[in-house]
Amino acid sequence: MQYNNIEELNYKELSKYGNIVLKISNSCHKIIFISKNETEDSVEEKIEKLKKLYESDHGVSNIQPFHLYAKKRIIVEKQFIPLTELYEFKIYILNRNIKFIYLRYYSNSTQLGSLIYDADFNFIKRIYRRKEKPFNLRSLIKKHIFEKLKIYAIKLSEDFPNFIRVDLFVFHNNIYLSELTFASFDGLPWDKNESYNKEAVKNFSLFVNYY
Repeated sequence: MQYNNIEELNYKELSKYGNIVLKISNSCHKIIFISKNETEDSVEEKIEKLKKLYESDHGVSNIQPFHLYAKKRIIVEKQFIPLTELYEFKIYILNRNIKFIYLRYYSNSTQLGSLIYDADFNFIKRIYRRKEKPFNLRSLIKKHIFEKLKIYAIKLSEDFPNFIRVDLFVFHNNIYLSELTFASFDGLPWDKNESYNKEAVKNFSLFVNYY
């Protein structure tokens, strides 16, 4: 569900959705959770917090100036409840090809994994100096899900031939769209000296092959 301005939001409107997440369409990482059992006063307080996010210049504060020209919308998303087994695939696509995949894995509401895989879901490395063991994804997720993830990611990226990050959730063997990201990691270089990243940008062209 989308809303175009804060004035459309109120306790009666939001309470009909149950457990939800509120976010601004062009604001990274800043989200507000509202549970189905929240009181009216609590919901109104959270709407005020959302208003401050809505009015902030995210494009300046987070080094993503293109957000200054994008139309702001308020996004309402259903929470995954109960958060038992959730896989978040951040699929990096350059020149219409999947280059690598950043996986976040959650179990019992706790993030257990931050791992990098190649385009065929083979483990490459852990990140952020965490000590998780690589997950045997093929023992946890049904085979046909992997093919669907790749098909969906390429289809969603087709209007953005240069670079796009397609984020998809897998929850109880169902696939959900999270978002499309044009400036990953707040627009800053991330793991730029790692071999998998250097390999990804080989022969990367902004315009030559398309315009």
